[in-house]
Amino acid sequence: MKFPKSINITPPLFVFLILLFLVLTEVFYFEKVNSKTTLDRIFFLIIHISFWLSAAYLFNSIINKFFWGGINKIPTGSFLLNKIKDFLGVLTYAIVLVIIFVNYFDVESKFGLLAVALIATLIGTFIRPYFMCFLRSVFLSNSVAFNIGDWIKLSAINSDKEIIGEVDNIDRRNLQLKTESDTIVTISQSSLTDFVVENFWGSGKETRLEINFNFDKYMPVKRIKRVLLAAAEQSLDDYNLISSNETEVIIKQITDDTIHYTIYFWINPWAQISPEKIIDKIISTSVEYLQISGLYFADEKGGDYLISTSTEIKRIISSIDLFDTLNENELIELANGINETEFLKEEKVIKENDEGNSMFVVVEGLLDVFVNSKDGKQIKVGRLTPGDFFGEMSLMTGDKRSATVICLTDVLLYEIRKESISKIIGNREEVINEFGEIISRRTRLNVEFKEKYEKSKQSFLNEIVGKIKNFFKHG
Repeated sequence: MKFPKSINITPPLFVFLILLFLVLTEVFYFEKVNSKTTLDRIFFLIIHISFWLSAAYLFNSIINKFFWGGINKIPTGSFLLNKIKDFLGVLTYAIVLVIIFVNYFDVESKFGLLAVALIATLIGTFIRPYFMCFLRSVFLSNSVAFNIGDWIKLSAINSDKEIIGEVDNIDRRNLQLKTESDTIVTISQSSLTDFVVENFWGSGKETRLEINFNFDKYMPVKRIKRVLLAAAEQSLDDYNLISSNETEVIIKQITDDTIHYTIYFWINPWAQISPEKIIDKIISTSVEYLQISGLYFADEKGGDYLISTSTEIKRIISSIDLFDTLNENELIELANGINETEFLKEEKVIKENDEGNSMFVVVEGLLDVFVNSKDGKQIKVGRLTPGDFFGEMSLMTGDKRSATVICLTDVLLYEIRKESISKIIGNREEVINEFGEIISRRTRLNVEFKEKYEKSKQSFLNEIVGKIKNFFKHG
């Protein structure tokens, strides 16, 4: 565990031990005399009062360093925890002052004294931040907007220079940052006025980051948002970055013929992953999904994107391995018979054990695949992303649905029905063996299929081909 280096307990501990020695050895011993104040009494009071105040300071330093600075580290900006910390710190000094007045100035320990001490503690709790702010303005050139261990970005006001790193140490003169490359950067407190400070961990560990995209204003907003959201969700899932805050895609502004979109997402930067790495992942996945869906960035291509054209559909299905062996005319015929279908988030596309005679190609969005366990519980076994397909066994063999597929986001699917495949098989019967060969190589996502796949390759191929022929009444 890392503790603040700026809280050094060695000097107060050294002072406390010296004063403790002087108190215990009674070097300045004084018998109480009411008639006069002697020089011995003055030294006696100085030593004993200093001892109690040093004890309070040492106690607060230890608590601030090892508890508030480590075990229960307070996020910058946490009002409640900071007030509790301030209250306990002021209370320590209030208790010490009561001890001093009672023991050395013959003040009786009554309810009134304790009430005054408590009121002073409450007042001190709320004025302490202003008092510390005043001290910083006098002794430091810049107020501290971060703690030890926070990740911050310093952006120069008059240039493009940026420094990103973990706050390694803070003292009255310098700020030390440890960068991602483990380089220590030292910045003087006086020069911090030339930078804008962004604290990634300012109000907690999670930080909202953003990525901006520009698209032609004629492109459908719903489709753009669906693709970008799917790319962000899948990228975060790939790195197992789970947040209680939802990922969002919003329109930030419109300028001329361009719509500016922004993806907002939450991560624990550097503790989980560096922002640069996850941003690169989301952008790369967005480009991949946009290419699959036939959408383009601003100024790349013009046209109407509200409904997929036959050419776009053919381009997408031609990339699916199930249709690798189809010729150009067969792909065109298949594309012409495809239904474009939209589903909403959390909507069920197919259900395990239901009848079915169609398959689906994922164009936009994300879906999760579930199978039922022996005790009836749904188990997630996979994730479908743009370019994936499912339901091919029901389409080709008439088998019942082997899994349940639920939309994780809004999705756009291409549905291929039995009638479209029947036309192709009717014109070229040998395509049955080609479909059977491809399907037999695919590993299904549910347990039942995996057990079947343990059969020999040839026997399994023969079983698939036989089912296809029987389903389409051939042979």
